Amino acid sequence: MPANQQPIPNQLRPPLLLLAVLLSACTPGAQLVPEPGVVPLLPVPTVRARMVQLALDEWQLFGQARWQPSEKGPQLLRNEPAPNEATRLSRVMLYWYAATDKPLFGHRGELRAWSAAFLTWLARSSGMTVAQWPASVLHWDAMALALDAPKDARFIAKDRGAHAPQPGDVLCAPRATAEDQQFAETVRDLATLRRGAHHCELVVAVEAGKLQTIGGNVQDTVARSEFDCDAQGHVQPTRERPWVLVLVQQDQPWPR
Repeated sequence: MPANQQPIPNQLRPPLLLLAVLLSACTPGAQLVPEPGVVPLLPVPTVRARMVQLALDEWQLFGQARWQPSEKGPQLLRNEPAPNEATRLSRVMLYWYAATDKPLFGHRGELRAWSAAFLTWLARSSGMTVAQWPASVLHWDAMALALDAPKDARFIAKDRGAHAPQPGDVLCAPRATAEDQQFAETVRDLATLRRGAHHCELVVAVEAGKLQTIGGNVQDTVARSEFDCDAQGHVQPTRERPWVLVLVQQDQPWPR
């Protein structure tokens, strides 16, 4: 574990797991207390901590896959076996239907891209409302919300070169599609950002010169990746992940 990553103490993990189960069913966003002034009698980790821990838990469930670029193309390295198809599909269904009621499979029988649904599930399961993170299977919808958000919103958007990401922030990059192979090459910064195909991942750890993210639907799994940062902590884009935008998560006062 990176030296400056703040782990969740073991004594908080059982309450966190219980909260995750309860919150995952609360589509509009979780209301943890019945009225202002009521303070829970057990420790309640912040929304940021819950979101990061949930991502780490899902990564472990999917076999701790690590996504690494190489000259032959991105590769997946696993520490544990991948889950069986029943488990995998059940988890993807959980993510997908937290974000939409549209069919999970497309007209050709293909499994639809579920990376944005994964982040939506993380957000909703950690207690965020639809106003804080939209119910969508498109990354652009969360990006657009943060771009237009007021300064005190849960997420605000900043250019990659203007913010050093922290655990709980979300990184977004354009990606090429069959319909628009040049899209990722034309979107380079905040000034050229536009609606289209993107991929976003949650930052889960930061150490000197590097950060780690977890994303869904990365070669059909939940995978962890590592990226270099410059001296100011700004993440550096790569050919496979040309990061342009940081969705900065802002901690808010109770209820959180």
